[in-house]
Amino acid sequence: MKSLNKLSELVSLIKEDDHIIRFKELEDIIDHNKSIGQDYNKLLELQKTMVNKEYRKDKNYTLSKEKYEAQLQIVKDYPILEEYLDLLDEINSDLAMIKSIIEQEISKDFD
Repeated sequence: MKSLNKLSELVSLIKEDDHIIRFKELEDIIDHNKSIGQDYNKLLELQKTMVNKEYRKDKNYTLSKEKYEAQLQIVKDYPILEEYLDLLDEINSDLAMIKSIIEQEISKDFD
């Protein structure tokens, strides 16, 4: 039961983090702004295409990458999207670190 309390505490701390709060605010703005949302969604689609072509070793991978990078520049022209992407990277990094710490602690219990 103590573990569940600790987990609940961790979830609360994450939800209350300033970066998470700001990320959610930006996400709401992006979701409600048609132009920004369309440019961001186009970036995501181009990213999926690029990754698929890279995975399949498609000869058009370079062209897909160029299209993605061009759209990324368009997206980064929106300060709000640039901040959103920066926060997304930071939050993903933090969550990966938390996951790693949890895995290490669990492994200690079995060693």
